[in-house]
Amino acid sequence: MMSYAKWNVEEIEHTRIQLNNLQQQLEKYTSTKKLGLAFVQAVLWGVKRKFSSFTTSDASQSEPATDFFAKNPDFKSYQIKLKTPLSTHVPKILHVIPYFITGGSQQLVVDLIEGLSDQYVHEVVLLAKHSEQGYVGVTTHDCSTVRDPQDFTALLNTIKPNIVHVHYYGRYVELRGGIKWPYAFWQWYHAIFQGTKAYGCPIIENCNIPFMPYFDAGITRYVYVSKYAQDTYGVRDMPNQVVYPGSNFSFFQRNGIQPDPDTIGMVYRLDHDKLNERAIEPFIRTVEKRPTTKVLIVGGGEFLELFRNKVTTANLQSQFTFTGYVAYEKLVELYQKMAVFVAPVHSESFGQVTPFAMNMGIAVAAYNIGALEEMLVMPEVLAPGDDAEELSDIIVNLLNDSSKREKIGAFNASRAAELFTVETMVKAYREIYQSLVL
Repeated sequence: MMSYAKWNVEEIEHTRIQLNNLQQQLEKYTSTKKLGLAFVQAVLWGVKRKFSSFTTSDASQSEPATDFFAKNPDFKSYQIKLKTPLSTHVPKILHVIPYFITGGSQQLVVDLIEGLSDQYVHEVVLLAKHSEQGYVGVTTHDCSTVRDPQDFTALLNTIKPNIVHVHYYGRYVELRGGIKWPYAFWQWYHAIFQGTKAYGCPIIENCNIPFMPYFDAGITRYVYVSKYAQDTYGVRDMPNQVVYPGSNFSFFQRNGIQPDPDTIGMVYRLDHDKLNERAIEPFIRTVEKRPTTKVLIVGGGEFLELFRNKVTTANLQSQFTFTGYVAYEKLVELYQKMAVFVAPVHSESFGQVTPFAMNMGIAVAAYNIGALEEMLVMPEVLAPGDDAEELSDIIVNLLNDSSKREKIGAFNASRAAELFTVETMVKAYREIYQSLVL
């Protein structure tokens, strides 16, 4: 029998995909549309029982505020800009997300608040508040003490939302034995969903991550951030919909500033969510193959020191800049420097940092992981997952061929304008909200 201490996230995910495929085959064979809920609950119950003896260390825990701001002096919270309500009596949307730190899922929430604040009052429920909140200017509720559905139902009876919009967002925890488990917040979300069912308003579940969503017959709408996410993790015959996250492209503009033809970079939280310990290697190999290349690593997190150490070991410190976390408003000037944006991820359901680059006419080179093929389309910019050698070859080729780079950049800009604008996204969610508000 396999020792649970030897399990890793790749094996768990492979098993989960097989179970999802089996589930859909059984649904078709038995002509049963509700098998998904029982099947998923049984699997989750079994996994929870097997892992219940392990203690966890949440990799997403916030470091002390003094340490955070000392390491990230350029960071500041983004002030959410609210519109004037069209009426004194507008419906209320309650968004649910564990943390309001800087990130793609959180930015989606903020874009909806800013885009629809004239038609809806928005408030946000959090698992925990941090001193380094990424966004301020909206009412938030600390639900760190919510342990069972009754707790959340009681809060809803006070807040009185018309819709609860749950943004299903995962972070890894490290279990004993080095196991990386992506459903760190499952029990908290379970209390949220069941508490909302008891309250009785419509529930939207935004499926923002490349993991299995929370399935329940009481969920009114499942919104996936890509076709990849829906096809891979969704269940057929449920109220599914794809809405691409939109980006504020009015902010992410070149403004006549030309990129440095030798600069490449990435913009991510440097942790297990999307990256692994090897994500720095395509950059190192690129500089080794093309020594004039300069690298911008934008973001902070648990891998920051590891990446710095790897660069130091390769004796390439002079070619790398590590910014740590930066203010949202500073991102555009960092993107403006890049000739090639690199997405060396091991997991990706969408990722707003890529459309930021696309809209600015930047060529993107990436691992062919998750939704990146759906977003980028062009096979010549995609390398097999975790193949640092192949990805660095693609980057070098783009840096050395300005005509090709500009052609790909123009294609990216056109595709981003067509599919990934915040206006398109807000319109889609406005229609969803209007269809559900009684």
